[in-house]
Amino acid sequence: MKPSQEQDEIIHSDKNTIVISNPGTGKTTTLSLKVNLLQI
Repeated sequence: MKPSQEQDEIIHSDKNTIVISNPGTGKTTTLSLKVNLLQI
C-alpha cells in the first residue's frame, strides 16, 4: 500500500501528531508505517 500525501506527512513528521478520522481510513496502517520507520 502506498500512503496518501496526508499519511506520508504524518509518517515522516518529527512532531507529536494526533490523527482523528473516520473508521477505515488508514489510521492503524499509518501508525504501523511510522513505527516501522522509527525502528530503522
